[in-house]
Amino acid sequence: MKHLLLKLILINLFIFTLNAKENEKITLRLDWLNQFQFAGYYIAKEKGFFNEVGLDVDIKEFEYGIDQIDEVLEQKANYAVGKSSLIIDKLNGKGIVALAAIFQSSPMILLTTNLSIKKPEDLLHKKVMLTPDARTAIAINSMITSRGVNLEHIDFQQHSFNLNNLINGKTDAMGSYISNEPFLLKNRNIKFNILNPKDYGFDFYGGILFTSNIELENNPKRVQDFQKAVLKGWEYDFLNIEESIEIIMNKYNTQNKTYSALFYEANSLKKLSGIDENKLGLIEKSKLEEIQYIYTMQKYVQANQKLSNFIVYPSDVILSSIEKNYLKRNTLTYLSKINAPFNNGLGISSIELDYIDALKSKANMDIKIKNDSNIEESLDLLNKNQAYFKADFSNTPKSSDYLYTQAIATFDLAIATNLSKTYISSTSILENKKVAIRKDCLLLKELEKKYPNIKLIKTESTSDALKLLSDDKVYAVIDLLPLLNLNILENNNTSTRISGVTGLKFELKYILNKEDKVLQTILNKIIQRIDEKVKNEINEKYNILNYETTENISLFYKILIVLVLLLFIFVLYNIKLINEMKRRKELEKELHKIADTDELTNLNNRRKMIKILINSITISRQYKTPLSIIFIDIDDFKIINDTKGHAIGDNILKEFSKLINKNIRSTDTFGRWGGEEFLLILPDTSTENAKRTAENLKEIISSHKFKSKDSITSSFGVTTLKEDDDKKSFIKRADEAMYFVKENGKNAVKVD
Repeated sequence: MKHLLLKLILINLFIFTLNAKENEKITLRLDWLNQFQFAGYYIAKEKGFFNEVGLDVDIKEFEYGIDQIDEVLEQKANYAVGKSSLIIDKLNGKGIVALAAIFQSSPMILLTTNLSIKKPEDLLHKKVMLTPDARTAIAINSMITSRGVNLEHIDFQQHSFNLNNLINGKTDAMGSYISNEPFLLKNRNIKFNILNPKDYGFDFYGGILFTSNIELENNPKRVQDFQKAVLKGWEYDFLNIEESIEIIMNKYNTQNKTYSALFYEANSLKKLSGIDENKLGLIEKSKLEEIQYIYTMQKYVQANQKLSNFIVYPSDVILSSIEKNYLKRNTLTYLSKINAPFNNGLGISSIELDYIDALKSKANMDIKIKNDSNIEESLDLLNKNQAYFKADFSNTPKSSDYLYTQAIATFDLAIATNLSKTYISSTSILENKKVAIRKDCLLLKELEKKYPNIKLIKTESTSDALKLLSDDKVYAVIDLLPLLNLNILENNNTSTRISGVTGLKFELKYILNKEDKVLQTILNKIIQRIDEKVKNEINEKYNILNYETTENISLFYKILIVLVLLLFIFVLYNIKLINEMKRRKELEKELHKIADTDELTNLNNRRKMIKILINSITISRQYKTPLSIIFIDIDDFKIINDTKGHAIGDNILKEFSKLINKNIRSTDTFGRWGGEEFLLILPDTSTENAKRTAENLKEIISSHKFKSKDSITSSFGVTTLKEDDDKKSFIKRADEAMYFVKENGKNAVKVD
């Protein structure tokens, strides 16, 4: 028995493995290192949006020496992220297409800490750091030249990507991202000015997702599936910024960015994305033409070049070369039966033909309309000809004899009655009643099967059925909603209304020659891309009459009273809930303060100082800036406590804390480590400058007259971050230097 069970399990696993469809493996290349700038792609992967469309995406961050465009063209990567300069590559003959612009305005700016530089004219004879690829800096260069400054009169430097070069004056302005470097300067209390090309009329796209013509030709569905998943990822990302940051910090934080830095970046980029204006991913031809004009003026492309076949919109119909050749060789012909249900000569434009117009418009192709007199003639033409198709209005064709498209529209099988009848909430109300229905209604057999007790009276047409209703020979008429609407309106049946629906729905599909698989694929692609808004407009055009309803008034008021009571309870509960949430938020703030603040001195406590130190180490290593710390201990503090009491000791600690805070930079961080020990963190500070700071503080403390009239000295341990340091070794070195001073005379500075 056990062996049999094991065999069954193995067989099921084998079958499951055979049926399981492995996701397609594809690669996305980013144009910089991992950060929030690419969060939408991470979200699409981590939240399963790529998986939903059968894709397994390998996201690769920027690597020096690798050109994203060449990588995509050589099919080493399927997709990549680039800048507006992709326009130049396209015009120069490279086979690429743009799928989405994640940022409606580029985050690229010029950043300066030289506050005398307030406008582009002020850059004359100044040093400016830009990337080696001048094409990516076109917006900045155009901004400068537009103000009458010759680029030859600016000292351009190769970009070092080291913010200290800007801070220390090695350059006057630096190409930066508005979402990154300003945060770092703000964090260090360094004032700066921003020169943004957008403010001078040079508004370029940023973060353009692109692929190759080869990928588009060979895998059109994959391209649009990937595009759809990416935009879904970005939309989720900007609506759930905190969650996105957590994902980045856990899986993609190769730059070791802090939560605060990512949060700042996220909110800066959200503003550039245009998501609040429903512009996420949008690429406008008019804006591309403006950018192309700027590239032309800068001589990067020739004049009068046409930028064609560059944008692939999510709603585009993407045809393969085989499908394009099919349309070149064949004229599509739509067979429309003269008195078919949706083309019944009522003198009103046909819903059937409106959908054909939608097909033509969506794919920008011609479809010839051919009228036939009967179903046999239509089927004979379908059997003999490819490139012919017709709407499926009949039960005659068998699925194995013809090909069918996806449904282009869905219609309710509705119920019409005279005004004297009440609203029909359930089709079962019609049981044992006479109901008229068109004899060739496609849903007739399904209706008979589902409701066998309805006495169906079959008529030649919808108009004949409505005549029976007006003569009170039947209780109701059942037909497709648009047909009932049209016939009631055309025949001026003022005493007739739509009283309900049966729950059955008719799907409008097209049938075609069973060998015509290419046409089936073409039509399905077009149907998938017809906008829901277009479909709704067509349907509403023919759903002219509204459903009429008759309600039980007493029941209505009973329900209303119950709803009002429920609403009152709900509002009362929510007021209590809101007050409780406010109280909890206030408590949470207080708890955060207690958790991070020393109660006596109101300084950062040890826990908070460790957090700040870890963050400072990350920034120091990322931007290759020196970081120093100073441990400070009040000499002989135990004697003060023992001889004068803890109250005096506490007052000295408070006064000591204020004295240090008053005499350090705004970029420095001071906190109580414990007892009479304190830690001072000095970002962007060399060993020599840290020692000078410690010597200065030592003199200030020893010369200060405390309110208790005590004279106090302190011992200082100074060290600077080394390459192989971690947090513990860094702290230990400063701590040991301080204790060396305490054991060797006190009131001194020791550097280790």
